[in-house]
Amino acid sequence: MRPRKKPAGAMPHGVARAFAPSHMTGFFALGKGTSYGAGITLSKGTETSCTAKPASSGVSYYVNGRKARQAQLRVSACAVSKYRKLFPEFFRENGLEVRHSHAFPAGFGLGTSACAALSLSLALNGLLGSPLSREKAVAIAAEADLECKCGVLGVAASAEGGFLAKSSPESAISRLGLPKGCAIMVGLLSPISTSRVLSDRKTLARLGSEGKRAAASFFREPTIYSLARVSNSFALGSGIAKGKAKKFLLAERQCGMAMLGNTLFWVFPDMQSALLARRHHAKSFREIHVCVPEAEGARLI
Repeated sequence: MRPRKKPAGAMPHGVARAFAPSHMTGFFALGKGTSYGAGITLSKGTETSCTAKPASSGVSYYVNGRKARQAQLRVSACAVSKYRKLFPEFFRENGLEVRHSHAFPAGFGLGTSACAALSLSLALNGLLGSPLSREKAVAIAAEADLECKCGVLGVAASAEGGFLAKSSPESAISRLGLPKGCAIMVGLLSPISTSRVLSDRKTLARLGSEGKRAAASFFREPTIYSLARVSNSFALGSGIAKGKAKKFLLAERQCGMAMLGNTLFWVFPDMQSALLARRHHAKSFREIHVCVPEAEGARLI
């Protein structure tokens, strides 16, 4: 979902909105308490509005127009709880309505939880009059995502935007160049539980060895096209790819897999090629989206 552009000063009193673009990781490796790898930020993501309400209404959550229970939105609730500790007076005097509009469902490796936490944090900080720096608001979202075991670097990537890579645990995140006019097709098959994968020791061991191999291969030719090819080998070698996803990856070696989800992606030199491919694969996926790389990171809208 692309954000709606609004002129400066058009934000209604008591409401703030933010957009966080989805970041799709092609491969990753774990080491020294962090992760490294490469991924691309997409033009679709999550838009969140935060609205001040009467204090008696408490905190309510909506996802794509439907009311949701707090237990269903652990990361969002965790982010709100951090703001509650920092700004107890606001929460004593006000209720809060949080509305998430997701382009992608959760669990498909497209950073939906990270986007929710980040767009919420930026919007809530904006609602409060931006008392926190952008860096602090991003850090709150990252802490919430990590504490709920939904991701490691997804929030940082969504905040930064672009084609991002990290070559080792010690290195900084770098922004890579993108070919002009390229487009990305994303096909969703089924969700994967990130916490379940990352809590399995055998899986972690395979991810470690395959992640190092993938990083070495990718950084010899760090392009968006090689990202898909390296992702393909990483998904197969690590054993993450199973069932229908594995069959796709074996049949189409130019196709990558989003981590961690049964979501496949292709990179095309132009939009027309991506739209033709979407038509060809229309019946093979639960959902198909065509996006472009998003150079700008999360922001108030």
